Amino acid sequence: MTPAELVDIKESPGPNFVFATDPASNKDWQTAESVVRAVSPLQKFFAASSSWAWNHALGYRPTVDVYNSAWEKVGTGVVQTDENNLSVTFQYNAEGYVLLR
Repeated sequence: MTPAELVDIKESPGPNFVFATDPASNKDWQTAESVVRAVSPLQKFFAASSSWAWNHALGYRPTVDVYNSAWEKVGTGVVQTDENNLSVTFQYNAEGYVLLR
């Protein structure tokens, strides 16, 4: 069986939606924000600034995803200074979220 046969491909209702079934609501299309929040309990919101710093105290260097306040993934400079700290820099003041995996 091919992957296309395993998944019922449906058209997305918008650009920030992903196909992820939510058993509680029985909805198939979820916002990217709701899916990210469900799978990543390690998240932090940052107010508008050109640099963010976080002492996450995990003891390892996690995978880091950065999102703006509209939950759109952004590419920017992430530096993991050690196993417990990271910093994110922008060329402008930005607010949003850092999610760790």
